[in-house]
Amino acid sequence: MTDEGVIKFRSDHRFASLDPRRYQELACRLIAWRLILAGTGLIGQSTGLYGGFGYGNISGR
Repeated sequence: MTDEGVIKFRSDHRFASLDPRRYQELACRLIAWRLILAGTGLIGQSTGLYGGFGYGNISGR
């Protein structure tokens, strides 16, 4: 695997409910943009890239 452009990290994911009053609008926007970016190949996962790891990032504040 080529390390160029790959950020390695460990995550500590916790399953928890999010307050829909606070996050519903942001989540809907992120999902909409994720669909657009994945459709254009700017984010996603491919066995031919980065050893099959996911690539790209989308986040909100």
